[in-house]
Amino acid sequence: MQNWQDLIYCLALAEYKTMSKAAKALRTNATTVSRHINNLAETYQKPIFVKNGQEWTPTEFGQQLVEIAKNTKTNIDEIETDTSTVPAGTLRIYSEMRLMQAFFTQNWRAALRAVPNINLHISINPSSLAFGEVDMTFTCEPPNEGRLVRKKVASTEYAVFANKAFFPNLEGWIELIDQPGQKIDQSFLKDNFEAPPRIALQGLNMALKAIQELPYMVMLPRSLANQFDDLGEVPNSPVFIDSVWASCHESRRNDPIIRSVFNWLETIK
Repeated sequence: MQNWQDLIYCLALAEYKTMSKAAKALRTNATTVSRHINNLAETYQKPIFVKNGQEWTPTEFGQQLVEIAKNTKTNIDEIETDTSTVPAGTLRIYSEMRLMQAFFTQNWRAALRAVPNINLHISINPSSLAFGEVDMTFTCEPPNEGRLVRKKVASTEYAVFANKAFFPNLEGWIELIDQPGQKIDQSFLKDNFEAPPRIALQGLNMALKAIQELPYMVMLPRSLANQFDDLGEVPNSPVFIDSVWASCHESRRNDPIIRSVFNWLETIK
């Protein structure tokens, strides 16, 4: 093979099915993905993928290249586990924003005590486990990337809260804006006022601050809102259960740092 990098693009397209999703995972563009796939097709004078509807599927020959790419990446990942240039004890984590605020902020102290030799680097920028951009992810839904170890480790109860001082004269509601694929059922708030939200924002902390000062209601984690005496649950409002999924790549299953974090997660259920 003239360019081993072509295999990475072959593996990404096989796992993500579309040029655009593969490009996003590799932090490039669809044109670049297409060029590398075409390089393989020209090198071997055989089609590597065929398009079925909106998705690309490897041909029989293409699947052979995908398997080579998987095995190569697994071997490299295993070597990097032993000889990584990342400082020992550093764990790179991607967390969805509302889990950062609803889950991690409630467990900082316990986490740092449980894994005292591990430094946690947590980001809300979407990153790929399959391509080694992060070591672990925490998401509300199980990720659908390739060969991952996924485990539901906790849940968070959401309820509708408002400032008690504004009961029963609430004037509107605040909508929590999710990242794509993350959904909270906020139909109760909309139906209650039969009107669009007065404010739509991203971030639990901003929503909490807003209802402390304004006569609006919003969905918040009970664990967060119950810390404030001036807030109360709106009577007869529903409860929403948010899941917390922790994931790592299959090749990192036995990594001592990741294993110690999963062991800690077992203690907080």
